[in-house]
Amino acid sequence: VSDNIFEKLKRSDFSPATVREIIQSAYAEKISRIFLEDEQLHYLAPVLDELGLDYFLSPKKYIFNQDVGKGGFSNSIRKLVPTTSPNGAFMVHIGKRKEKLLYARELDLNGDDYALGQALGIPECCIKAFVQNTTEAFADQNDYTLFTVGKQNLEPDPWSVHCAQYFGYGLVSHFPCSVNCKKTSVMAKAAAKLLNNVEPNLALDFIRYQGYCYLYTEYDGIYAFKETGLIKHNIWHYDPKKIEMSNTGLLAQAILKGNQLIVNFPSDFKICNEEEEIMKVQSESVCVLFHTKSVEVH
Repeated sequence: VSDNIFEKLKRSDFSPATVREIIQSAYAEKISRIFLEDEQLHYLAPVLDELGLDYFLSPKKYIFNQDVGKGGFSNSIRKLVPTTSPNGAFMVHIGKRKEKLLYARELDLNGDDYALGQALGIPECCIKAFVQNTTEAFADQNDYTLFTVGKQNLEPDPWSVHCAQYFGYGLVSHFPCSVNCKKTSVMAKAAAKLLNNVEPNLALDFIRYQGYCYLYTEYDGIYAFKETGLIKHNIWHYDPKKIEMSNTGLLAQAILKGNQLIVNFPSDFKICNEEEEIMKVQSESVCVLFHTKSVEVH
């Protein structure tokens, strides 16, 4: 991306993940789907032209239900409105190969999740998991994160944890089938490598977020722990001053008062400050995604 184009993207109010999608479309022939309001579209259209990218707008605009406390990554559609409406966002499909792009757009507009996933290059295992869990996830804020953890108690591979997406820095745009999905990990590393070649400073931010430890909750926010350490097999130390969060409720207050998590299971843990127990959390709608692995791009 030329410095001029990248400066335009940086100056915009697009999330870093949207900028990543555009870079991948331009350099890796990825088909991307993003949502743009009128002003954003007006700003981005000449940039897409300059990058030699085709783009097609949806025949209607979308208005979303905001997910609770999670930064908008898993919003669900509330209603469709005419393209002449000042409200709502266009669904915009972006890519370099017009035929493939139009095919993916048609699948998307027809709601064919399986074929769309294949057209977008999403791993087969992740498409199957998505389709299998659609009904249950849609009933509960349209989020698949808890399904990625399942009933396992394994240390996650940070490259296949998508929680950075809630903070705008996800390296993949799909929900992985698990927190140890090898194919998702390969995709995330490839995206990081491409960003590193094109815009190294942006790549550093993405890689940093990919390496953080996360606490996911369905209704009480997502928490990115930027400095953690394993004291012994299930006791984690963290720096409460180095946490980014999408919510500020009771759980957030407890986390800020503490400096340790004692994790019995991803959905069962205690927040402590040294010996003092601050809060016990036992819920099927939360999961601890902590790891000791480092993330580097070679």
